[in-house]
Amino acid sequence: MAMDSPRLHARLALGALLAVLALGGCRDAGAEYAQSEESQSMAAPPTDLAALPEESPATPPALRLAEDLVPPTNRWFSGLVFPEEAQPVFPSPLSYTPTTDGFEVGVPEVTTSASTIMGPAAPDIRVEAGAGDFLVTRYDDASLTLTLRGQAADGSTGGDLLDVTLAEGSPVVGLSARAHLDLTLHAQSWEELGGDGQWVGSSASGRAWVVTAPAGASASGGTLTVPLDADEGAALVAAPDGLTPTAGDEVTGAVPVTSTRATHSTQDGEARTTLDYLTADGSPTLLTTAPHQGTCGTEVGTYPSVNGTLHACSGNSLEWTAPVVEALDRLDLGRLTDEERDELTDQVRTDAATERELPADTYFGGKALQREASLMLIAEELGMDAEAAQLRTRVGDALRTWAEAEGCSSRDERCFTYDPVQHLVVGKAIAFGSETANDAHFHLGYFLSAAAMVGAGDPELAQEIAPVIDALAQTVGAGSTSTFAPRLRTFDVYWSHSWASGWAPFADGNNQESVSEAVNAWNGLALWARVRGQADLEERATWMLSMEAHASDVYWTDFDRADPVYEGFDHTVVSLEWGGKRDWATWFSPEPSAMMGILVIPAPPVADYLAGDPGRIRENLEEALAGAEDHDVLFGDQLLMYRSLAGAEDAAEALELARALPEERIDDGNTRSYLLAFVMSHLR
Repeated sequence: MAMDSPRLHARLALGALLAVLALGGCRDAGAEYAQSEESQSMAAPPTDLAALPEESPATPPALRLAEDLVPPTNRWFSGLVFPEEAQPVFPSPLSYTPTTDGFEVGVPEVTTSASTIMGPAAPDIRVEAGAGDFLVTRYDDASLTLTLRGQAADGSTGGDLLDVTLAEGSPVVGLSARAHLDLTLHAQSWEELGGDGQWVGSSASGRAWVVTAPAGASASGGTLTVPLDADEGAALVAAPDGLTPTAGDEVTGAVPVTSTRATHSTQDGEARTTLDYLTADGSPTLLTTAPHQGTCGTEVGTYPSVNGTLHACSGNSLEWTAPVVEALDRLDLGRLTDEERDELTDQVRTDAATERELPADTYFGGKALQREASLMLIAEELGMDAEAAQLRTRVGDALRTWAEAEGCSSRDERCFTYDPVQHLVVGKAIAFGSETANDAHFHLGYFLSAAAMVGAGDPELAQEIAPVIDALAQTVGAGSTSTFAPRLRTFDVYWSHSWASGWAPFADGNNQESVSEAVNAWNGLALWARVRGQADLEERATWMLSMEAHASDVYWTDFDRADPVYEGFDHTVVSLEWGGKRDWATWFSPEPSAMMGILVIPAPPVADYLAGDPGRIRENLEEALAGAEDHDVLFGDQLLMYRSLAGAEDAAEALELARALPEERIDDGNTRSYLLAFVMSHLR
């Protein structure tokens, strides 16, 4: 590479990191590299999946994506690819905003109000490259590369100018020229550092930025001009809070990430994520750990974020753990008293005799199938053979209808199609933006759960519906990218949780509200994998289940209020998580009970991950109920099940209230039988 400094490693290279990794932080792995790529380019699809009718119910207004890549719906950077106007994205600790001729990058300044923690995209450094547009030309588990392209005099797209590489958890932006160009970087001021091609810029917020570039850069006031020949690169590094960069420190020595690779395991009660950050020659870089990941071994400094303080360290990998949450399909009713069993039996008999609607769309339809399958399993646990058989037939017949591979060729509901544009399985009857992959894991997770609950006891049914249900599993849980679907469509490895919006057409980044429905999805995925005997998929789903449950605690329901980011925030939960903000709000209701209830629904058998601190549960409920001690509120049933997790005395009180709860307060995806059974299972 034609570069003047050994610290310059901005040219895009791909390598595989082989190293011993440090728990809960960063490590300079620096050892051997082998050529490999955990890429998202298209490979052959899995076999034995249903050949569904092809249909594109929604066409993205833009697709700023190289032709050989699978469209990245439900990602932290989806807003760059799909909306008509490209949106800011938030690869913490940075924000990145496309502009008409380049981009802006910054460290968001975080402000906290009573109901919102805001960290909008920051324009610390504005880079002019003479670009007309851009494409995402590479992405992987936590990083991406955008290629900025020129614009011809007639307005058409010109040649490729510059590759820009971003990575979650990295304060370093990598730049690599495709052709000769002069980059212009705007800040408040610039100062040369050490005479080795490095400059320090100061942003309007006072944050220091280091630019490492080949010889020939020059500054005038707030403008730095960096001439780059083809195959030359530069690095932009945001310094941690309060740190003044000096020659040879971890900030000035940080090199760009070229790609990332995640591996995982679930052993000895621990789910473990290892996220490798590859650099061009294996040199360490600067990384940040988020609250759910722990702190660094040797901390360099900190950065603000809407999720709390990020800790910076030098290394090539992050590793963190969460308690394993084993997938469960049923509640433990083994400790019920005879009186409780009799009461529950009477309620199951009533609910089984009630013909409830099985809607035609994938959200309400999927919820209804899981509701009926859960009731079936309770009936089986109670030895109610007739009722269990009736419910098994009802759910089985409905699943057979949904799982007819050619169903959508002759009807407009209760069937699935395959969208070849988004590489997505979607129900024909649209709900809540499902045609744009919105809430994809929520919707399909209910089907996976119901199919596993019924299929575990009916191998013939499981085999019959497998081609379509396997296609649903691959849509949201694929372990590698193929022409069928991307790897880990909705799951963000760095943040250990999912993103719900398919296209993310928002200035605040992507978002997720109902983290509990994401947990339900991975529970259902693991259960279906178990039915199918797919050990790799079951392990991967268990890892996602465990990580998402842990993230739910850390960011939604049980966050550490000692972190300064919560000063001034007046609520005990965050109900809507974004890349650039966090809200005490929902998409559908301003009711306080909605803020908590949406973080519990549908309270699957694995919901004990919400147990945590009994005191915090009571605080969360006090806010959610707003004085309605009888739980006669929206999501009253979900809040009663949540209440039972605080201890035996709380469960006993919840049981009394559950018996009297008005029928309209029982969610359409629930039954009073399941409500009573859940609470009873926590009485002792």
